[in-house]
Parts: sequence; C-alpha cells; structure tokens
Amino acid sequence: MNKRTGITGGTSRVGRAIAVAFAALAVMFVVTPSAGAQPGVGSTNFSSPVLGLNIQSDGYVGGESLFVNSTIVAHTDPSRPGTTYFGRNGSHCGCTVNWRNLDTGATGAWRMPPVAEIVPWQQTGVGRIEATARIDGNFSLTIITGRGSWVVP
Repeated sequence: MNKRTGITGGTSRVGRAIAVAFAALAVMFVVTPSAGAQPGVGSTNFSSPVLGLNIQSDGYVGGESLFVNSTIVAHTDPSRPGTTYFGRNGSHCGCTVNWRNLDTGATGAWRMPPVAEIVPWQQTGVGRIEATARIDGNFSLTIITGRGSWVVP
C-alpha cells in the first residue's frame, strides 16, 4: 500500500497493461500504409505484416507457432483474370484475409488452410483490391493487422 495515497500495488499492473495497449495502438498507426500508396500488379506483399499471438487454433496440425510474424502475399496472373492466389512469407498464422474489390464492390474472405493444404485461386474480380488480415485462433491476439492493396488484371 502506498502510504501517501492509500492505494495498493494492483494499480501498477493496470497502469502497465494500459501502457502496453497504447503502445500497440501507436505501432499500428505507425505501420499503417498511407492512403496515397499505389497498389501493385503481379506478386504483392501486404504493406504491413500480421503480428500477434496464436495460443490455439482449430484444425491446424503442426507448424503453428505461438508468436506470429507473417506477411501475406497476393499473387495475380494475367492468364487467370479476376483471380488472386494468397500465400505467406514467414510463420504460418492461421489468418483470415478479408478483401474488398473497390471497383465492383465485391467482398470476400480467405482463411489460411492447414500447413499441408493448397487452396486454389480465389475469385476476387478484376479491379483494385484492398484487404486486411487477422489471426483467428481460439485464443489469439492480433497486435498488428496485416494490410494490403493490389490490382487484379
């Protein structure tokens, strides 16, 4: 107990938790891409990685890591118009990518499959795409949301 204020030591833990939360928010704003960033065509890394904790994830066998640091990659190919193939650079995160086609208004979601599975190309439509990626385990914490934009031919 603090003799001057009469407050017990538990408030210092709350203060530290608040400080950590504000620090995480500050990092998100620093890493978030500017509105003027031009989307790419071809193979495009998301402009910010997915960072966080994945304590337990349903349906994943092996390859899961407690600490997630993964950059989602969106691949496009002119010979496959209107489609995107999602991949990753870094640890397997059990992430879900939520995307929106800015030209057609179409939306969709892609969930990263278990480590050994390959998912076919996703129909996103031709146009400019913006997306976010978050960790979606049973007990997970996304500290930094992955963000990306690209053009689908």
